[in-house]
Amino acid sequence: MDVAALFPTAVAAVLVGAVLLGLLVLGLGWLRARRPAPASFLPPVALPEAAQGEASGVLVAEPGGRLVFVNDRARRYLGLNGQAPNLGNLLRQTKPNEALLELLAQEGRASLRIGERQLEAASLRLPAPRGGEQMVVVLREPEARPEPPAAAGQRADELAVISLAVAASLDPAETYAAILGQLPSLVRLDLAELNLWDPAARALRPVGHAGDRNYPQELARAGGAYAAGEGYSGWLAANRTPLLVERISAFAAARPKLYDADFPFQSYLGVPLLAGDHLVGTLEVASYEAGAYGPEDQRRLTWLAEQAAQAMRNAERHAQQQRRVAELSGLAEITRALQAASDPRELYGRLTSEVARFLDVQIVAFMTYDEARRALVGQPPFHGMPDIVAEVIRIPLPAGSQAETLWLTAEHWRSGDVPGDPMIDALGLRQFAETTGLRTILMAPVAAAGRRRSSPRGP
Repeated sequence: MDVAALFPTAVAAVLVGAVLLGLLVLGLGWLRARRPAPASFLPPVALPEAAQGEASGVLVAEPGGRLVFVNDRARRYLGLNGQAPNLGNLLRQTKPNEALLELLAQEGRASLRIGERQLEAASLRLPAPRGGEQMVVVLREPEARPEPPAAAGQRADELAVISLAVAASLDPAETYAAILGQLPSLVRLDLAELNLWDPAARALRPVGHAGDRNYPQELARAGGAYAAGEGYSGWLAANRTPLLVERISAFAAARPKLYDADFPFQSYLGVPLLAGDHLVGTLEVASYEAGAYGPEDQRRLTWLAEQAAQAMRNAERHAQQQRRVAELSGLAEITRALQAASDPRELYGRLTSEVARFLDVQIVAFMTYDEARRALVGQPPFHGMPDIVAEVIRIPLPAGSQAETLWLTAEHWRSGDVPGDPMIDALGLRQFAETTGLRTILMAPVAAAGRRRSSPRGP
């Protein structure tokens, strides 16, 4: 055999084999890159920046304990080398595992040992993207390290949990409760109050309290709100800057609205809730101990106020949108009801019934203007009253009278004290009000082509 003659053929075969092997390796790498990542690697909720990095381990679990996301840091804690995470494996490595189960069932904090590491854990309940709820557990190592200045004395992962809690819901009541619920982890308190600014009344109205349960009741007896400049809350609204009072008895620039033997507060800390230049409300805490708060507490509360202001504004915008949708839906239903009416009596009946349902009132009356009698005359049936009342009721409109002026110029008229309002007498409605027991009344003229035709009324 001529070995020299076979050498080129052997070399070519080796080169072809090497090329094929290289193509096979590249193909496998391409397929691996193209393969969708397992669901457990994809976070099912929008995690804050502090929880997305490598500083903390993050677990996300569905009800029942099924893990749907484990970040790289948590995988290292669990010793997962490409293996799929599961609750059983996690519980076997965790001591005490009962504490972990509690964190997966309800919000809280605990100290855990996972494998050889001692970790601190905090959990938060969040809405799942497709409905239901998920629990987010943040794990961190308790080694000493400098506190980040932006964290206001708290670790980044703790702040992440607080941020998630405050912004987790668009329901105003749930948002208020979440804000107050985070306060004990930031500052000590005997009383906490969250106020919402009412621009129309230029006053702060409480939307939530924590601590002393008697304070809200006493505040309600004292008017239930704070005018701009009234008490510490009003001071915050007027000055839009934090207020730290280490000893209330020695501070004269402002005084609490409630301060006596029943509420002997010794120190106070409050911050305004600002979204840009917009005043949203105030967040305030008080202690029965003098000197309970200092600059560090003020930084912590100011940080929470920044989160709270934006969350409250988002919740209020969402609530306004929901109210608007409900209004448009209600108006569409009223329109459909009127279009289905075949005669005047049926029209008035449908109109008053739909308005009563839409406004959630007990009585609705529809009245039309009678030029011959210069009066508004009832058109039965009224909602919530017998026809006999609707047939005899009328509002005289003598020239130059208060009633005529109201009819011709007012966009609407409302009274919240019918028994004591003299305008009821001017409209000739005193007997009607006493017969029906009205306490509140609203009148709104109806115009066609700019000319007023009728006036629906409701208590």
